[in-house]
Amino acid sequence: MKKINKPNLDSEDIFEKCVNSFRENSLFSKSQLLSMKQYIKLSHDEYERCGKFSQLHIFNENNNLLSYINVGDFEKLYTSGLSNSKKEKIYCFYKKIKSGFNELDNKCAFCGIGIVKELDHFLPKSKFKTLAIEPLNLLPICGDCNREKNNYSFLDDDVGLVHPYFDDVCGVWLNIYFSIEKTEVIISDIKIENNGGVDIDLFKRIEKTITELNIIELYKSYLTVDCRIIRDVIKDSCSYDEALISIKYEINKNKKVMHENHPRRRLYECALDYVFKPNDFYKIKSILESKLIFFIKL
Repeated sequence: MKKINKPNLDSEDIFEKCVNSFRENSLFSKSQLLSMKQYIKLSHDEYERCGKFSQLHIFNENNNLLSYINVGDFEKLYTSGLSNSKKEKIYCFYKKIKSGFNELDNKCAFCGIGIVKELDHFLPKSKFKTLAIEPLNLLPICGDCNREKNNYSFLDDDVGLVHPYFDDVCGVWLNIYFSIEKTEVIISDIKIENNGGVDIDLFKRIEKTITELNIIELYKSYLTVDCRIIRDVIKDSCSYDEALISIKYEINKNKKVMHENHPRRRLYECALDYVFKPNDFYKIKSILESKLIFFIKL
């Protein structure tokens, strides 16, 4: 999870092209819908203002847009327009947003590890129909996060979720703890902890997002192979210094390509803090090499 650049797209242009991609009788009133183009910009500006001040959980739709005779047509602009791969002139906007403008390396804007499958409506289109094709409301998301997010109700929340276009979640807040079980290094816990470096209100949204989208469980599965790498480094190293060189190599490699709370980067950094202690290393090494059953929480 990290802040990403907002889509550099014109909401009015997208709206006009989406409406014009429909036949006259496909929408309740195509001409009336086109006449509301001016209000799309006002809605966009209000969305950006609320996003900037972390108030999207209390966002109100533009009354002029809501006055349209069939508000459901706004949702249709997305389901049969923007996301319709057969309409290349507007589907290109969908693909640009989904790609994260090549900033995300096809990874989910929320968990940062899942492969992007679709676009998420940050404020759901089922409740905020006039935002169905608002670029700032559309985020690249993986299938796992989208399924969990669909169960979340913005209307009952006074905190809100992290919005990757607006919330700068810098500062280390992801901590990973380990234990030795039998002959394996496993993750005993993953915690979201604020050591004072993150704004309190923002930290609440980080916690809320991680919890509501069940991201901790995704991280645990994702890091299974890396835990085995840590185990093998300990077992195969002839000395503490040799193991330290190997683990620091992994840390430096991940620092170059991963943000500071990426789970893989944090796994190796936390392993250095909790597993690769000079006084404990040889004890852990002997346990991992033994066939006896142990449990040690680090």
